[in-house]
Amino acid sequence: MSITPFPTSLEQGKKERSRRLSYGLSLALRGLGYLVILAMFYWFFRRMTRNPADWEKLRDTSLTWVPVLFGLITCFAFLNGLVTRTLAKGFSISLSFLDWFGLAVANTFLNYLPLRTGPLFKAGYLKAKHGLDYAKFGSMFAASYVLLVGVSGVTGLGATAALASGAGDGTRLWFLVAFFAILAAVSFAFFFVPAFSSEKPALRFLVRVLRAWAQLRGQKRTVVTLVGITLLILGTLACRILLVFHMLGHRILIAQAVILGNCTIIGVFVSFMPGGLGTKEGLFIIASRILGLDLDVSIFAAALDRLVAMAWVMILGPPFSLALWSRVRKLKAAPAPVITPNDEFLPGSAPLEP
Repeated sequence: MSITPFPTSLEQGKKERSRRLSYGLSLALRGLGYLVILAMFYWFFRRMTRNPADWEKLRDTSLTWVPVLFGLITCFAFLNGLVTRTLAKGFSISLSFLDWFGLAVANTFLNYLPLRTGPLFKAGYLKAKHGLDYAKFGSMFAASYVLLVGVSGVTGLGATAALASGAGDGTRLWFLVAFFAILAAVSFAFFFVPAFSSEKPALRFLVRVLRAWAQLRGQKRTVVTLVGITLLILGTLACRILLVFHMLGHRILIAQAVILGNCTIIGVFVSFMPGGLGTKEGLFIIASRILGLDLDVSIFAAALDRLVAMAWVMILGPPFSLALWSRVRKLKAAPAPVITPNDEFLPGSAPLEP
């Protein structure tokens, strides 16, 4: 019979309380997301029952622009795939079109499922097919988010400044100025996070991620390419927002569309809901109110973009996910290669994992 020492029990108790706190916070955030969605549905039906004339607004929606919106969403996924392709190339990994575009589509589709397994599927696929270890994938994941946050912050500040100078009164925009300034500062600071060494098992993975990140940020051409692709991603999102407002018969300024798009895409990082449901719409509506846009039209625009995007991903997501999954199954079913002791010294061979 073994007796557990008191310090070990104390540490286990702390870990258990920390786990329960994290789980409770996750449930609270998910509940908040569901409340936003329910509030939108409640507002929608309440509005329609009290104002039947609003149904005419929906009937007047120019659905002939839906194919164009589909095209912009496809372009958005294409550019996201190029980010993966560029980051993988930074680690000397060449991805085929099905690899990088298929992963972008599958990642979006799987993130709509309750468990949000998109990043896990992408990491597993790149590990199985191309031997990309999880630490390098973690650095890729972090790099794409850091650049997206930084470019969103800088372009958001520019759009807010342009809007304030044109409007003549930028008092209400100070919230957006502070928000985008924080985003830009956090991203800029991450570029200077040094790689360090540690013998602690808990920090071992973080050390490997930071080393891989240092390898990526040292490639100036890769960073410049990623910044350019990120600018195109945000530009495509702004075009989507301009289009959905146009479909509803309303025009907004390009600067307003940029601000709305940047606020919406940041919702991906703080959402615990599948596909960012609720969070993205909530940020969209808050930003719309700060910009002085009509609340009714903003909610219709957010819902319209979400519905078309969900239709797009439900059409393309399953076939691409199955195609990639079948590749992984074939790789697992294939016999393991015979490795001789000198294989690790062959030119172009990947170093063995420790």
